[in-house]
Amino acid sequence: MGSAVEYYDFFIFGSAAALIFPHIFFPSAGAQASVMSLATFGFAYVARPVGAVILGHFGDRIGRQKILMLTLVMMGGSTFLIGCLPSFDVIGWWAPVLLVLCRLLQGLSAAGEQAGARACLPISWSTW
Repeated sequence: MGSAVEYYDFFIFGSAAALIFPHIFFPSAGAQASVMSLATFGFAYVARPVGAVILGHFGDRIGRQKILMLTLVMMGGSTFLIGCLPSFDVIGWWAPVLLVLCRLLQGLSAAGEQAGARACLPISWSTW
């Protein structure tokens, strides 16, 4: 279920990055606003392998269920914070910086969530 919500979030963010975010987070960038906005979308995909390595390591050390719960909180928290971010007009270039940091958290948590969820399946399901 978490992955379905995550991919829905990625779809909605991609649509917003193409249509809305260039005007909200990059109004002074001119023609490059669309490219910069779509780059924030790509940061989450760049962070996935890093998140898989880091959270996979800690999942082996302290338990995958604990890391799975951490990734769910990270994903929900960063998604909530993206919705609460002020625009470029309010805090300037800090708005896109905070947007990128939230997207990096989403990418890290997405990788850890998939690894943790697969490892937490019951034995009878994994033999199918």
